[in-house]
Amino acid sequence: MSITKISKSVMEVTAEYQKLSDLNVAFYNQDINTAILQFNVTRNDAPVPLGKSNVDGYIVLLHEDGSRIQDNLVIEDEEHGVIQYTIPGEFLKHTGKVLGQVYIAVKGREDTAVMRKISFDIKQDLMTAFSAAVKLEYIKTFDDLQTQIKQRVEAIEEAIANGEDYVAQMIETLDTGKKEIDATVSKANTDINKVATDANNSVTAAADTATKDIASKATKATTDIDKAVSDGQKKITDTSNTAVATVTAKAKEVTDTIVNNQVVKITDVVNYQKQKVTADDGASLTLSQYDLLNAEDTKNFDGYVTSASNAPTSLSSGFFKRKIRTGYIEVFFSPYSENSMYRNAYHFGNKKWFGWEKIVNKSDLDKLISDTGWISYSTVNGVLANTAFKESGENGYNCAYRKITSNGIARLLLRVNISNITTESAIFANLPNNIVVNSQTGVARTNGANQKTVVTLRPSGDLSINVPSGFTANAYVYQQFDWTL
Repeated sequence: MSITKISKSVMEVTAEYQKLSDLNVAFYNQDINTAILQFNVTRNDAPVPLGKSNVDGYIVLLHEDGSRIQDNLVIEDEEHGVIQYTIPGEFLKHTGKVLGQVYIAVKGREDTAVMRKISFDIKQDLMTAFSAAVKLEYIKTFDDLQTQIKQRVEAIEEAIANGEDYVAQMIETLDTGKKEIDATVSKANTDINKVATDANNSVTAAADTATKDIASKATKATTDIDKAVSDGQKKITDTSNTAVATVTAKAKEVTDTIVNNQVVKITDVVNYQKQKVTADDGASLTLSQYDLLNAEDTKNFDGYVTSASNAPTSLSSGFFKRKIRTGYIEVFFSPYSENSMYRNAYHFGNKKWFGWEKIVNKSDLDKLISDTGWISYSTVNGVLANTAFKESGENGYNCAYRKITSNGIARLLLRVNISNITTESAIFANLPNNIVVNSQTGVARTNGANQKTVVTLRPSGDLSINVPSGFTANAYVYQQFDWTL
């Protein structure tokens, strides 16, 4: 199941100004391999096909903290012009506002289209907000568990060592007591010798008392030592039992985690998709002597064919794409040495191919339509050109002609703006020879005599005017003609 977070937006290829597009999107620091920017490239609101073989896409992301990344875009859907980019985890660590811009370039040429600017946000998620001290408290790996057990064992060893120190301290106390007793006895004997004559009874009583005290202190010292040893052994046992219980609990926890997560086994992937889409070196798959109109083949294919049959042209090698769904088939073929594409489709219901059709491209359209644009011409025989409607704001046109051919039909557009016409039926300009097949005439507007003024264009290119009597030199002729040739 996919858990990607995809931001979808439209990139219109246009020269018109487009303001910054805020995608109203927020990704988080931990959206690793799931934060995706997807763009539908259109022109005049229609998808722009983007072939992986002839188009490259780039994206530049600039963070408000100065961080910057430039990377390649992935063409997700060539036919519908869909491109996308997965934001790297390192860039997601930078929290704040991000500006971005998409570039589309034609391979092998300098043609590049720059799309409108976009913006979005990167937010800090709750897990990233934990302090380092808190994160260290969690036991997330077996190494952490091993470290805790090791610390417990060291504590046990320290407790045992402390127990030995307690015994040594007791023995030292006993030795000190004995030394004190010996000193006391020696001092008592000295005192007794000094007063032996006068205090014999007192000395005897004192000796008895001292003996009882010595016995009592020795007994108490032995009892204290035994208790200290017993307490030390109990503490060692309790610590050991706690450590064993902790290890057992953690081992069960790891086992339960494996069971609950349903770890993927080899048998679980038996029915996964295994169809190759490229050769081992990453190049297109290649078929030889393949029938492009094979209605029995049930597999999709996107690669290269050589010596194929049922091709739409005499060229039988080129790139070939085949899509099939429940018997309905669509195929595309592009000859290797032509900049052209052909399409055919198979209808499963009537068991019939519709036939190859060439997909029209710009080159084909250029052959059908031609336009010379407006070409200026000069006047002869003293006739003045471009004199009428030249005041400020009038925008009068100049003497010029234009030839347009569309779908085999030719039209000639002629503009006349002349004055100082002094000779009847005079030639006032020479256009290219054979500019028209048949002679063409038309009535022109004039501010002169209120009679018809006829302009004639002959196949020789001679452009003449028939002016009525009474036409003055300062009168003008101003007219545009549109003739179908």
